[in-house]
Amino acid sequence: MIGGGKHGDLDCHSQTQYHKLAIVKSESFIQVYKNPSYDIRNRVETSQGNVSSLLRFRIDNGDKVLENHLMTAKNNATHISKTSTNELINHCGNEVLSLLLNRIHKAKYYCVLFDETTDVSHIFQLSILIRYIYENMVREDFIGFVDLHKDNYSADALDFDTDNESNTLGLQQSEPTITGEILGSTVVKKLKSVRLDLLSCVGIGCAGCSVNMSTICGAAITIQKSAKNAMICPYEVIKDFDNRFSSDNMQCFNLNFLMPSNLMKFFKNTEQLNESIKDISNQYSELFGESTFSIEQKLKGELNLLENKLKSDTDLTTITSAITFLDKLDCDYFPVFSLFIKILIPLPISIATAERSFSSLRLLKTWLRSRMREER
Repeated sequence: MIGGGKHGDLDCHSQTQYHKLAIVKSESFIQVYKNPSYDIRNRVETSQGNVSSLLRFRIDNGDKVLENHLMTAKNNATHISKTSTNELINHCGNEVLSLLLNRIHKAKYYCVLFDETTDVSHIFQLSILIRYIYENMVREDFIGFVDLHKDNYSADALDFDTDNESNTLGLQQSEPTITGEILGSTVVKKLKSVRLDLLSCVGIGCAGCSVNMSTICGAAITIQKSAKNAMICPYEVIKDFDNRFSSDNMQCFNLNFLMPSNLMKFFKNTEQLNESIKDISNQYSELFGESTFSIEQKLKGELNLLENKLKSDTDLTTITSAITFLDKLDCDYFPVFSLFIKILIPLPISIATAERSFSSLRLLKTWLRSRMREER
């Protein structure tokens, strides 16, 4: 039901943790917007560089330990050089990435999102994110940018003098083309480098362009060859009905019948229900490590129990959010069914988070920092 009312879409959405967090962040933004003095960028003088300015900011706010260190340490022992700064950034990045990977491993099933853009140095940057469930919340976490040319071509082929304008123009004219296969293989290499199990990848989210969606050499199909259990979930599906709504791409919607409101309709049509159970059992048999027949029989048994539960508790049938349904579900009582729900939830509906990472990239790598390398 769309609109108002106790169980309307607007009311259900307003109760989600995502909406409540968005409200808090929007109020914080408005507060800073109305009072620019609260913004950290207006409280730190950056004319001497970000690191030096932040150190000065700490000292001005009473950090006596830091002040004493900088005043008494020898010039070669202050640890504020670019080398120390780069090492600190690297360690912070590794620590954050380690935390995110531990969460993803606990979730087990995940989807990969990716998109590419060019930065101010005209370098092709591939943004890679992971969508997964953590503490009954859907998260889309950024795991890194990848320089597509540097990652896929030899350093000699890309070695040029950046101070020589003619060489720069010559490179732009002759630089290797980034194909769908290169995009896909780069994503696979990144997932392997951070030790994510490709068989646990259940979805691939990307833009709906031909480079990504080509059935012969597209990025998505290249990833799917390694992540065999992943369904391709193309963004911008409305633009090309014939390709976007092909039978292969529509497989990512097979699990929708497991939602309570849809299940009540399927329970009235046994033939259609059995056909849908057979389809998803066959589709994910390798992921579960069981035969299609075994999964099919277990799921049928659990759905029989769930039918009685839904009839006795009508409030469950009004749930429109898969994450809310999972929270209300007894996973020990419905082990196979709950696993299918955990696969359904991470399937992406857009790559907006990947596109937001481009905005962050433009804030980090500005015209004044156009020579910043990938490591930093």
